[in-house]
Amino acid sequence: MAHSELEQPKRGFIANIWTIPPLIYPFQYNPTQITDSKKLEWGPKYDDQHPAPPRGLPGLPGFTLGTATEKLGRVFSAAEIKRFQKEDARTVNFKFTIDGREQREGEPSRRRNEDGDIVGDLAVIRSFAYPQLANWLDMASALGGGGGGGLQEATTWSNLWFNRPPTMTLVFGGSSTEGFVTDLKITETLFNKDLNPTRADVEITLLEKIDSISFLLDSIKRMGRTFYYTDYEDILNVLF
Repeated sequence: MAHSELEQPKRGFIANIWTIPPLIYPFQYNPTQITDSKKLEWGPKYDDQHPAPPRGLPGLPGFTLGTATEKLGRVFSAAEIKRFQKEDARTVNFKFTIDGREQREGEPSRRRNEDGDIVGDLAVIRSFAYPQLANWLDMASALGGGGGGGLQEATTWSNLWFNRPPTMTLVFGGSSTEGFVTDLKITETLFNKDLNPTRADVEITLLEKIDSISFLLDSIKRMGRTFYYTDYEDILNVLF
């Protein structure tokens, strides 16, 4: 048997295994694009409460190495000196195509029928953008919360019913990102004789959830790869 027949193509996943029922959707392995965005805000370093030091060449009184470049920079430019103010959330935008006329490797046959409709596929994907039943952890917490009764118990049980949309974890290659769906766009482009969609373009935007296991693991991987792939000879070339 040829090597290409043994090795299945890699695919991406969007998933939340804690919901009832679990939401797991493996999408085709040819996404149109993945856009990873991170915005940082920088504001003026000095304001009315923190006035800037006087312009001019650094004098001996109070002169420190830490302020040398700042004072010298103000000699040659009147531009505003910046200070880091805020780190905005990371957003991940990705697109992929669903085609019900194709049977992909490793794809369960029950997701495809002779008419090629993708109604089931879209139902799973849309479920990430609608309120769901509580997850298994919330259910266990409510069951083990004691029998105190009253308003607190009623509130606990009310949280189990369609209270908020679930988070989504994007697994793609060697990375995974858990986040909140902020934008879901499904464009149906082909239909069968029953007017059910057979092909659709899907676009999803995630707002990263930093209090998640995926975020911690991805941060550790990122730092490890940074250390591993740093060429320290290039550092010397930059310095000298």
